[in-house]
Amino acid sequence: MKWDVKLWEKHPKRLYAILAACLGAGCVGYVVFGKVLFSIIGFAVIATATAEFWIPQKFKIDDSGASSRNGFAVTSISWSDVKRVTEDDDGVKLSPLEKDSALSPFRGVYLRYCSNRQEVIRAIEERWGQVV
Repeated sequence: MKWDVKLWEKHPKRLYAILAACLGAGCVGYVVFGKVLFSIIGFAVIATATAEFWIPQKFKIDDSGASSRNGFAVTSISWSDVKRVTEDDDGVKLSPLEKDSALSPFRGVYLRYCSNRQEVIRAIEERWGQVV
């Protein structure tokens, strides 16, 4: 099972705000340092920090596990490593931690829904072997 999520489709005006912030950071880099290189660095820092919003996120569930890709960033987890599954309004988190802890936000794979909640839950339950 594969699907894409484009966060900017839900909030297209935010895409313009991100572009304005990128351009603003580029201008500040040039004004403060007087070099085009710092302008490019300023633009790139904001663009990469907000990549989750404007680059489509790709999700995959298969027999070996689940994965999430955003640009070059890939997170994946095998079904044997999944200890806990938590759901919220936007998606489901597959975690290798049995209990919630300070490390929870940094461990596991978050799968965002794209009007496919039931299919995602069903695919997880079939492969993980437990009810979500």
